[in-house]
Amino acid sequence: MFGRVIVFLCCTGVGWELAGRSGRRRQELAASAQLVRRLTGELGYSMKPADELIGMLCKENGFDKLWYLRAFCELEELPFPERWRRSVMSRTGNLDEDERQLLLRVGEVLGCYDLDTQLQQLLPIAEQLQQRAQELGEQVAKDRRLYTSLGPLAGLAACILL
Repeated sequence: MFGRVIVFLCCTGVGWELAGRSGRRRQELAASAQLVRRLTGELGYSMKPADELIGMLCKENGFDKLWYLRAFCELEELPFPERWRRSVMSRTGNLDEDERQLLLRVGEVLGCYDLDTQLQQLLPIAEQLQQRAQELGEQVAKDRRLYTSLGPLAGLAACILL
């Protein structure tokens, strides 16, 4: 009997974990879009070097949870473009390959062009990240309902079979 309860609870836990994954991905996308927008604002206002801007923003509340910013701050000895590339590619997080490519594009743009060109190229990246976050918003609700129901049902089915 105790084993069946453990199986049921494990399946329920897996369902809840899967339900939370798409929500975390949406939060990462929204925070990344906000980061890029903030970068464009700071860049236009202060004209600080790219690594200094990123270092400043990674300490702010809301951005401190982005895994690639934490990784960026840990790689202090490398030049900015390599630091950014390594930090974005260091861990998959919840973002897919296309979303990581958008983030890599940020590192290719920052500090490599004049101010107007940087702003023109960064704003569409922020819009794409925000659009993906909005699209995921609808999917998050569906996933949450599906996985929070499916996990316990799978656990119940496994208990019956055992």
